[in-house]
Amino acid sequence: MIPVEIVIIAFALATDAFAVAASYSLASRERALRTALVYGAFFGTFQFFMPLAGYLLHMILPAGMLAYSNWIAFALLFIIGTKMVEGYLSGRNEPGDNALCGKPIALPELVALSFATSIDALAAGTSLALIDANILSAAATIGVVAFAMSAVGSLLGCKASGLLGHSELLGGVVLISIAVRILIF
Repeated sequence: MIPVEIVIIAFALATDAFAVAASYSLASRERALRTALVYGAFFGTFQFFMPLAGYLLHMILPAGMLAYSNWIAFALLFIIGTKMVEGYLSGRNEPGDNALCGKPIALPELVALSFATSIDALAAGTSLALIDANILSAAATIGVVAFAMSAVGSLLGCKASGLLGHSELLGGVVLISIAVRILIF
């Protein structure tokens, strides 16, 4: 597989991470650069390791074992999105309350988001095994692109939060929409 194709795959795989980072960052806008770097590091790291895991799993597991990965990603994103919508509706964060971007996201939640958005990279790793691609080069490209797109998505989300009055609700709805999209496509 030529490097251009790997870069295209990397961008396609990182779109979920970009959208999740942007929608989660909509809830606030303080310390945007730090938040963007943290999101980029987590999403990029998961996007790097998941193709490697998929490549290895392809070698040792039957193909049917990965069939439930979309349901796992759906459940994680749906639960987190629902939690954001519930937080907005309960009034825990008022419109325009920008406390979340400066406050670090809970580690279990960040890990769940990173995992959920990188499950497609696991599947890509199995595909890369089929064509005997250079998995380390491909995984590195995927990880770097995911880092950059997640960081940019987070910065855009934090920036847009000041413009949107109900950004936590919007962020939760976006996460739920991504979850549903995972099941449909």
